Amino acid sequence: MPRLDRSFLRTLPRYALAMGIGLVGGWIAARAGMPLPWMLGPMIACTIAALMHAPLASPMALRPIVVPVIGVMLGSGFRSDIFGQLAQWSVALIVLAGFVLVAGGLSYVFYRRVGKYDPVTAYYASMPGGFNEMILLGEEAGGSGRRIAMAHSSRILV
Repeated sequence: MPRLDRSFLRTLPRYALAMGIGLVGGWIAARAGMPLPWMLGPMIACTIAALMHAPLASPMALRPIVVPVIGVMLGSGFRSDIFGQLAQWSVALIVLAGFVLVAGGLSYVFYRRVGKYDPVTAYYASMPGGFNEMILLGEEAGGSGRRIAMAHSSRILV
């Protein structure tokens, strides 16, 4: 039987707390009739707990497994006929690209000046993109993964 890493055992209560809060959040969201209750409920509940400084942790080793699963789930909603409609969306896509640039730039300035984030954390917290990808890239570049995660969680919730 493989030996368990001591850091995993020390972090296990934080994983369990996050899982428990997520389960309760999912249950409440399902009972309330929310859409996507088992995704939004845990996300809202864990975000609130994290904002209240609850000692939560997520097993980072599961990220490489979960990210492709989420990608497949999201990708399965796209059908080939959607690409035939791109011409109808051309103006909206151009406006959207401009909006993303302006919103990202303003968010960066906000995180630097108001949030007092370092430049790397502010950049990855303000740029739109995959939640997990921004956290992973931001941490690799030396940013605060926790702050980046909170920024993107807040964006998704709003």
